[in-house]
Amino acid sequence: MKTGNNGPTPKFKSNAMNVKIGTLIEFRRKGILYQGLVMMIREVSVIVKADLIIGEDDLTVVNHANYEIITTTPTKYITNIESFC
Repeated sequence: MKTGNNGPTPKFKSNAMNVKIGTLIEFRRKGILYQGLVMMIREVSVIVKADLIIGEDDLTVVNHANYEIITTTPTKYITNIESFC
């Protein structure tokens, strides 16, 4: 992580600057690729709703450096993102 006059900045600014609530992202956990919806954006991470265990929806934290944006358009089956928080 780089350190500037305003404190630490994420390694990959592009993810932090382009991600929005409702964005679909991909990330890896223990070698397994997951997809999830961004529910909250933090300074160095996002909170994601993902299906980590089959049949269960979980919230998890993913660092900006550890995911790839799939689409910045909220998926069509989400009508009210707050209802999922």
